[in-house]
Amino acid sequence: MRTVVPTSPPADPLVTDAPALGAAIRAARTGARVTVLEAAAAIGVSRQTMVNIETGKGAVALPIVLRAAAELGVTLFAVSSADRDLVRRAILNTRRGAGDGA
Repeated sequence: MRTVVPTSPPADPLVTDAPALGAAIRAARTGARVTVLEAAAAIGVSRQTMVNIETGKGAVALPIVLRAAAELGVTLFAVSSADRDLVRRAILNTRRGAGDGA
């Protein structure tokens, strides 16, 4: 069995493209020590589809990407552009506080 090495989540919680979302999904998967094959089986997709989700490449239907995110514990927020920076700063400040043991 392969050892899964955790990867860090993206520093910025703002997801603007498929690769950024894929990086967050990959970080959640590796943080849980789940292999690509195990995640694919749990979600009900092929290994290649899981790789495509994590790299942001290929054409993967949005419902499948959202299911992968949910299964791996990645939460998405729909925030208006007027509130985007406020919410982004709040998330970043919360992360910094958690990293300080607060």
